[in-house]
Amino acid sequence: MTELTTNLNLNSLKAFYYYQLFFTYAIGEIDKLLGGLLRKCYTSERYQKGNYHMNLNNKFLTLQLKKLESAQKEGNFPKIAKQYFKVGKNYKKQGNAQKAIYYLERFDNLVGGDDKLYNKFTKKDDKAMDWVIDLQIEHPPIAEHIRKEVEKKSATLSIIQKAQWNLLTLARCTVLFHKFSKLSVFRVFAQYETVLHMLMKGIYGHQEEVDMDLLFSFCDELEDIFDSIHSVDNRNKVNITGGADFVVTDLESDEGTYHLTMVLDDLRMIACGENVDELNGNFVPNALFSDYYIRTQDQSLENISWIQKEQERIWDDFNFIKSCPREQAFTDQMAAYMKLSLPQI
Repeated sequence: MTELTTNLNLNSLKAFYYYQLFFTYAIGEIDKLLGGLLRKCYTSERYQKGNYHMNLNNKFLTLQLKKLESAQKEGNFPKIAKQYFKVGKNYKKQGNAQKAIYYLERFDNLVGGDDKLYNKFTKKDDKAMDWVIDLQIEHPPIAEHIRKEVEKKSATLSIIQKAQWNLLTLARCTVLFHKFSKLSVFRVFAQYETVLHMLMKGIYGHQEEVDMDLLFSFCDELEDIFDSIHSVDNRNKVNITGGADFVVTDLESDEGTYHLTMVLDDLRMIACGENVDELNGNFVPNALFSDYYIRTQDQSLENISWIQKEQERIWDDFNFIKSCPREQAFTDQMAAYMKLSLPQI
């Protein structure tokens, strides 16, 4: 009985095997007669199934971005933090490193500055920063590459020349900061251009034209604002001609607010005649405002014309400084940069 059953099973398997061969052959012959139509349909179906999951992810991401926008309009920071994390995580899954880093860093910046939010999102913040570190190792930010080059080139410059290089970058932020000065919480920026003129005079040895109290109060007030909730509230925004609004968190591009307060404090000391042993060029790439483009556009930063032009200006500034320009030539270059409106589309 067992042998009979085994033979029947073997015969059934053989029959099924030959049936598959015949069916495959028959379908192949039919497909030839139809000019490959069956294969095209099958391939198209598989492609559509793959796209189905991609479309689901895109719909989910669109929904999360809308929720983020709604939370930002409400000023609901716990919801904003939650959505920053979700959006960043989703972009990470899609393999979009630029946008993943942007939203995860915005999440960390928001919860890291508020004890209640940090206590609520501690584990997520640790996870987000682990992701950011890994992503930045695989996809180093443009600003970090520039900073390394600036550090190499700065080795050939004096402290005053390094100060000049930083001042030229600061000058290109004048128009943007003037726009922010129209917002009541950022009115301190109304003094920005005056401060730059004083710093410029100070590094050329005209300490009598430097108002030390003004420089101190400006630096202190600016630091207070960047430590406040106003610096993470994207309802604080200014108009950019031909492009999307520039929101206050775009100032955080490549740790921009930190490097801004640090370089202003160092330049204040130099302008007031104090000794400064070292002055880095970490702020030099910050006029890229890369987060603005990452937030508002889908293309890679390397392909954005404004980013390319700003990189050219950085290295042109270095060559200009190396030529040891006279005070008037430097003043003229500062004046030209102070009229430059950025970012541009």
